[in-house]
Amino acid sequence: SVSIAAPQSNPASDRTLYVPSNADGTIVTNNSPATGTIVQVVEGSSTSYTQFTNNTFAASNLSATITPQFASSKILINTIQVVDTSAATRQMALTIYRSIAGGTYTNIIGGSNNAAVGAYHGGDRLIETASIVKLDAPSYTVGNSITYKVYGRSTGSYSTEVGGQGTQSIMVLQEVAG
Repeated sequence: SVSIAAPQSNPASDRTLYVPSNADGTIVTNNSPATGTIVQVVEGSSTSYTQFTNNTFAASNLSATITPQFASSKILINTIQVVDTSAATRQMALTIYRSIAGGTYTNIIGGSNNAAVGAYHGGDRLIETASIVKLDAPSYTVGNSITYKVYGRSTGSYSTEVGGQGTQSIMVLQEVAG
């Protein structure tokens, strides 16, 4: 424990106590890391594929869950997965959805298509690796788990896939101190 008391010899005089601080001026404590510090890393993976057959986003098999340790943290999301248009002249889109404390999943990617990755090949079937990187600043209470999941959709009434081809899809979540 630590105690701070006025000096006994001259209690009326001012005393200055200096404490260590981070570059941003916040006080260094054992409970709050410096801004930008990676607090924890969590990985999720899948070796199965998910087929998308319409223009509405649907959940894939790739997800990961993290429980942030600090109230002002951000979450850095990195995913890598194989996309497969299954035939020529087909298009698909991937995005990230988030659920806090078991609540409703919501799309956290912007843009007119609400997608982070789009794949299309006019001449042939397209099979290639796609990645998504997103820094998320969710509103949560410390102790709440946050689940991130890749969602996908085809842009027509045909089949496209994410994952598969004997590969492993990976999602890495990093809590970054705010």
